[in-house]
Amino acid sequence: MIRNPAQIAAVHESGHAVAALHLGVQFAAVELKIEGFNGTWYCGGRLKGAQLPEQADNQRLWMQLVVIMAGYASVSLLFPPTDFSVRQFTDTDDRDYGAAVDILGSMQPPVLNPRELEAAMERAWHDARRVVEASWRRMTTIADELMRLSHPNGETTACHIVLTPQDLSRLLSAVG
Repeated sequence: MIRNPAQIAAVHESGHAVAALHLGVQFAAVELKIEGFNGTWYCGGRLKGAQLPEQADNQRLWMQLVVIMAGYASVSLLFPPTDFSVRQFTDTDDRDYGAAVDILGSMQPPVLNPRELEAAMERAWHDARRVVEASWRRMTTIADELMRLSHPNGETTACHIVLTPQDLSRLLSAVG
């Protein structure tokens, strides 16, 4: 079982990337950032530039929501329990939760009721799990590359790793 926070962040961010690739959601890069403060490593990342189109319809918004939920869905495949919980997303600084709420609020009609928000997030999370499961090898290939680049000589180092869609295309084509 994975316990390294950098590995968890790499799997989370790779889930976003593989879902975006699978669904055709354009993005600029997948990033992993590791910083050390007072002897503790802090790991995070993001899928950069996955902007909503100006004239987004509910189908495009839903695909974007699935990409957002794919980070948590990919990690859920590694750690039981595997059920959805909105508590996963309610950290005060959780960008994924805020983005999900924004997307659901942009739908026509907007999804604003807390119970409806949670139900929609759960449906998107299940869709994201199916995408990640179907693309598991691609997701682990991306996560492994983020870990390889962030841990030269097997040691955790402060870093900011950026892989563009072109980098991912080369990486994924090399593994078949």
